[in-house]
Amino acid sequence: MPPSFCYGGRVMDLSKCREAVISRLDAEGAIDLADAMRPCGLGFELRCLACGTGRAVVRRCKKRWCPSCAPMLSAQRLERYQESIDAMQWPMLVTLTLPHSAESDGPADVRRLRRALGKLRRLRWFRLKVRGGITSVEVTCGENGWHPHAHMLIDCRWLSVQTPPPDKSMSRYCFKSTFRRARAEVAEQWGLCLGETVRLQVNISRARKDAAREVLKYAVKPQDLAEAPLPLAPLLRILSVSRLVSAFGSVRASRLAGLQGQLKEERSEYECSCGCRDFVPDFVANDNIGLDRALDRKSYRVWKEVI
Repeated sequence: MPPSFCYGGRVMDLSKCREAVISRLDAEGAIDLADAMRPCGLGFELRCLACGTGRAVVRRCKKRWCPSCAPMLSAQRLERYQESIDAMQWPMLVTLTLPHSAESDGPADVRRLRRALGKLRRLRWFRLKVRGGITSVEVTCGENGWHPHAHMLIDCRWLSVQTPPPDKSMSRYCFKSTFRRARAEVAEQWGLCLGETVRLQVNISRARKDAAREVLKYAVKPQDLAEAPLPLAPLLRILSVSRLVSAFGSVRASRLAGLQGQLKEERSEYECSCGCRDFVPDFVANDNIGLDRALDRKSYRVWKEVI
């Protein structure tokens, strides 16, 4: 996993960002959130229960907001869905926003955004036009505080409610006018899902090659977590209980179909040279009580989460 993160031409040390986030959470009194990230990056050894062979590993908290774990989790999501994304016939990138003002409540807006995305996907015209896709929620820090917005990578030939797709014989002016009408229709439907009467910004474009990376990246920028002049704990508590990435339609079906073969590959990847698949951390192996408890509970499956 890369030790640094480049954003806006600025390279940041991810470990220092993590320490800054932990310090801020301690200052806010969110000790439980800070303790969950504190062991992240510490090294220890896994020992095979059959032959005693050691394997050096690094503990990861696997929190979606952790600056050190976010790149790893993003890469895992990209690998998980890449085959389904490549199978899309008409990949399209859609960005949906929320009204953002000084009175906005960022943590509450995350749940509001998720509910609105569910309503949009259940609309009849949307289900007819979109074969499947992936949605993700990202939170940025702006002048008015935390601002969540959604990215959608969908398999769709033409996204509109009533406007027909443009004809090849159309002039460039007519094509742009048709596209603006279609985007306005989608924006209106998005506003209805949110319960808003103001005009909302919706961006629609054909997906580039790096669109999947854009959709499946971090939930919050490490720089925002380390430097934002806003409390972190309320936002992180909402993110911890919210599903920020979800697949639907053809993408979800394709993903579920490949799970059976992937499970066999994951089991062979963590197999010891002696053929055993049960490991236990060195700090548990040195404690007889802890070792007996690990043996009873299938040690490797219990401790796999800390790798």
